[in-house]
Amino acid sequence: MAQLQKAEVRGNSGGAAEIHRLTVMASSPPHNFSWVEPGKLAGLAMPRMPCEYRYLLDNGIKHLVCLCERKPPNHDSCPELQLHHIKIVDFTPPSPSQIDQFLSIVEEANSKGE
Repeated sequence: MAQLQKAEVRGNSGGAAEIHRLTVMASSPPHNFSWVEPGKLAGLAMPRMPCEYRYLLDNGIKHLVCLCERKPPNHDSCPELQLHHIKIVDFTPPSPSQIDQFLSIVEEANSKGE
């Protein structure tokens, strides 16, 4: 897991300085990430690393819709990111009901400003 460490110096009530180390998970974009509609809908290859999930969160994304047979690896590394899994057999088109399910997820998220 990519992490950044940052030192922060703070004064305490006795006038002495205290050093606090903060560990922050770095973020990097998932492969083929691009906005379909900026700020609302993005497309990407399956994220695999925690830093890729962090990138989604850092860019205001709160919902991840997985259209694969299996859930993506490390999907639980960022619990703030809600995973929606629509299980589509690899290399086959989605059914009309799966398309409706995807659209419902997008519409509900948009109605909440997410």
